[in-house]
Order: sequence, then structure tokens, then C-alpha cells
Amino acid sequence: MANCESDASAKGALQRNACAACGAAPARLACPTCKANSVACMVLGSLSATSFSFCDKACFKSQWQVHKHAPLHLGLKFRVVCVENRGKGCIACLPIRKGEVVLEEKPVLIVDDDASLQALDRLVERMSEASKKRFWELADAHASPGKKKTAAGVVRTNAYPVGGGKGGMFPLFARFNHSCTPNVTHSFRDGVRRVHAARDIAAGEELFNSYIDCAQPRAARQAVLQSQFQFACDCDACVSQSEESDTRRSRIRDLDDLVVALVRGDKYREAVERVQERMRLLEKEGIDSPAMMVRVAHDAVQACEYAGDRDGVAHWTDIVESYAMHIQ
Repeated sequence: MANCESDASAKGALQRNACAACGAAPARLACPTCKANSVACMVLGSLSATSFSFCDKACFKSQWQVHKHAPLHLGLKFRVVCVENRGKGCIACLPIRKGEVVLEEKPVLIVDDDASLQALDRLVERMSEASKKRFWELADAHASPGKKKTAAGVVRTNAYPVGGGKGGMFPLFARFNHSCTPNVTHSFRDGVRRVHAARDIAAGEELFNSYIDCAQPRAARQAVLQSQFQFACDCDACVSQSEESDTRRSRIRDLDDLVVALVRGDKYREAVERVQERMRLLEKEGIDSPAMMVRVAHDAVQACEYAGDRDGVAHWTDIVESYAMHIQ
């Protein structure tokens, strides 16, 4: 079996419309896997090609074992596909371990949170043609039926905070659908949106982000999602309509404020007990991502510091570090 070309060579082949196996041009036989998923277009952005191509069936067959996993060839661990009732979504191509980096993406556009409609239109018009295309391919949950998308609607639907009162557009990350029990977590630092697996993810499993604060009852979650994104969530947590789950999630949210109040009231031991309770409930609800557990456990570190409990500080610092190792 022929070895895979380097990423640079493959991108060059795309740019020249050359065969991804032998380099001959023109190449008119498109790889059906990466063409169907438009992965090359999504990742390479500035290139006009949407898939790897080959000059004949022999070259195609020589590379099939590579190109049937086209997203992996491009450094991705997932592929973008059409998902029933959810538009496009992201499916894992291989097992992904808890804490593993799933995606690193820079924003194609950064806008002020209070930017005017006219300012947004101007910013979009100044984007490169490739970035503009990726921008307009995203959903506008606020467009009226039968009406065209607007730049403001696309931004409101897909932007993520990047700090300083600004939002960033991440076209690939925007393809991650919502779940109230997400299996990825994300952060933004050094100009890059990094997405980590919140738990072990199996090959073929859809990757889910959470668009909202999930520590609230089902009815409240559904109301926020309908208002901000115009859809009713059908994730397992919502479909089950479990009163026990609603009670646990409400308690998780209440405990956040309660721990702060207990620390301010010098009730440090009770604050640590409530941290422990919150961590148990997060685990029970399946929303115990490493990032969340780091933040919650750090509350216990602070409570022990205020109490002058050195052993407690050391204990909870170890717990923080045990979770933090999954999101480096």
C-alpha cells in the first residue's frame, strides 16, 4: 500500500487540482469520502477545492485506506456530516480519550458584542472570499421563514466569547451540535479555541457541545434554547424528563452560590462539604467535565486556604491537578 503524502503535499495537490497519489494534473476523480463531508473545504478554507482528487481508479485505490479517513489525513479526529433533525454535525472518526484535544481553531472574525448591524455587514464584507463562504454556510436561527440570513443573525447564532466584550466566529466548532450532557468542553486562550473531550468518546459517536448553562431544570433549558437558538433539545437528558435530574441540576446551580456565601461567612468546613456534594451531583448528571471539576475543586482549595488548613490545601490541590492534567 502506498504511503500517505505529507499534509503540505496533499494541500498542494488540492491547490493545483492534481492527483493526490501521483501528482499528475488534471485530476478529475474525487475521493467520495472527503467530497461528501466537505472536510478539505472546511479546514483549508482559502482553497477552492472541496475534496482530494485522483487521475484514475488505480491511484484512487492506492490511497483508499488513507482517504476513507480523510479527516484524519487533515489532522482532524472527526468528520462533518448531515445529522438527522440537526443539520450538520461532527462524528468522531476514532476513539478519543478524556481530556484529549479534539480541535484547535482560530476565529475567522472577531466582533464587538455591541456592534451595530451596519458594522457587522462591513466586517463580513472585508473577509476573504473563502472565509466569507464559510461564514454564510452557518445557520441563522433568527432569520424569519423564507427570509435571507443576516450577518447579525449568523453571529448571534454561532459566535463564542473571546474576552474583552467581543465574540469570535469559529466555523468548524460551530458545527458541534448541542447536548445538555455534552461530551466536549472548550476554552479560548492565545487566540485559539481549544476543544477537549470531556469524557472518553467512541468512534462513530457525535461530538456535542453545550450552548447554555446546563445546571438548571429541563423546562428552563428548553426555554433558553428556544429563545436564543430556535430549537427544542432532544438530548437524552431532556427526553428522559426526569424529575430527579431536574432536582439534581437545580441543586448544582444553587450550590455554586451557596459555597461562595459559606466562605464569606467563614464557614469553611461546610463550604468544603458542599463542594463535595456538588462534585457528586455533577458526576451523577454526567456533566463532570475536567474543566468544570477543576473550577469546583478550586473552591475547596480557597476555603482551606482561608481556614489555614494546610493539609486540606494540599489534598484539594492534588484533586485540582488530577483533573487539570486532562485539559492541558
